[in-house]
Amino acid sequence: MGELYIDGEWTQAAAGGRRDVVNPYDASVITTVAEADSTDVDRAVRAARRAFDEEDWANTPTRHRADLLLRVHDLLLRDKEEIARTETLDTGKTLAEGRFDVEDVANAFRYYAELAGKDGGRVVDVGPDVLSRVVYQPVGVCALIAPWNYPLLQASWKVAPALAAGNTFVLKPSETRRTTPESRPVVDKQLATAATRPRHGEPLAARALRAVRRTVSASAAREVAEATATAEVLQQAVTTGRQIAVTSIRGGSGKTTVTALLGTTYAHYRQDPVLVVEADPALGSLPLRLGAESLRWTTGDLAEVVEPQMSLLDVTGYLVQLPDNAWLLPGSQGQVGAMLDTKGYERVMVSLRRYFGVTVVDCETLPAEVARTALSAAQARVLTTPATLEGVASTHAVLEWMRALPRDITASTVVVLIETAPHTGLDLDKATERLKTSGVSVRVLPYDRHLAAGGPIRTDLLARPTRQAATRLAAEVFQLSQKRR
Repeated sequence: MGELYIDGEWTQAAAGGRRDVVNPYDASVITTVAEADSTDVDRAVRAARRAFDEEDWANTPTRHRADLLLRVHDLLLRDKEEIARTETLDTGKTLAEGRFDVEDVANAFRYYAELAGKDGGRVVDVGPDVLSRVVYQPVGVCALIAPWNYPLLQASWKVAPALAAGNTFVLKPSETRRTTPESRPVVDKQLATAATRPRHGEPLAARALRAVRRTVSASAAREVAEATATAEVLQQAVTTGRQIAVTSIRGGSGKTTVTALLGTTYAHYRQDPVLVVEADPALGSLPLRLGAESLRWTTGDLAEVVEPQMSLLDVTGYLVQLPDNAWLLPGSQGQVGAMLDTKGYERVMVSLRRYFGVTVVDCETLPAEVARTALSAAQARVLTTPATLEGVASTHAVLEWMRALPRDITASTVVVLIETAPHTGLDLDKATERLKTSGVSVRVLPYDRHLAAGGPIRTDLLARPTRQAATRLAAEVFQLSQKRR
């Protein structure tokens, strides 16, 4: 086709202009179409005006208008597969989403067909012996503009009501097309060969000794009871999605590791979808830690396209699927120069919150602007720090700063002391008590050989104390998030 439809016929642009239609998935040219200019627009407006005035479309019986719209509905469903494939090529979405869109388009025409003629005006009481009736009349030629991200669906939301009301129209589809980000591997294939085989977080001898102790002690029953109680906490239903922000005051403090542990723990225990967001456009390691193989859309990319009317199916098309109904939205594609501002972050989080029971956010280090925004918007916060004297001292200073904020958020904050070596030389009990004076809760994540290796986290290779610490942390943070509505 590829032509302009004006005055009841397909025609070329007056100046002969053409434009390529590009598939945003792979940048291939689908087809070329006529590109209108002001001459073509004037011609279209005159034709629409004649249809309204001289051909008396405005006075066409509403039943006739409804029949025409129902005919469009039937034709759309008849050719649904072909139209869905074309829409998929045009927008870069999945074929399943394309089929849903065509059904929605058809339903829009049916809805307005049924609505046509039902609004016969309204009677206004202005006093005795007087009948005052308000009657709605079509306005004439409507200028309709369809956006690039839902070209067919949003065009139907404008075209169908305009025709049902007795108007004519000129439709301008968007000439803008966003190119879908190219999929990139999380780790270069050649670099990946340099990784050694992952090892268990705890030496075999330590595991064997623990097994013997469990056999000769009465602690097994207590552990089962504690695990059951923790699971019940993690499985509690939520009325609105809970956001948990994880941050630190410097890089290398285990912030991303804790984010990944929390995300996998919630996904394991909960039935609703769990989202892990990387709100740090730097070269973060969250996708690697979560075992993602490739990335496409980033938090900054999604901020430009997310819409409130999107379904969960629409949203997950932009995310990386992880095991146990978990999803990842990365902050970058492993490239320097990715951008994310506070408006973009807020737009994404407000739009996605309703789809996920729990969202864990890997923030920038403090005091970055997006990190402050994430901390303020979250229902609970985790502040990570290495279990060193310097780490504890710096974290205590940050906590005092947090207490001075307009809204004290320390009561819903958990500090995680992370042992990055087998023997840190720090008295953890004294460090914990010192940090608690700022009004926070404190947890310790013990040294784990598997975590220290820095590769994808496999929960089956974590040391038992690490798994227990991560599960208890997840439960406590979740409970704190439930206290704030």
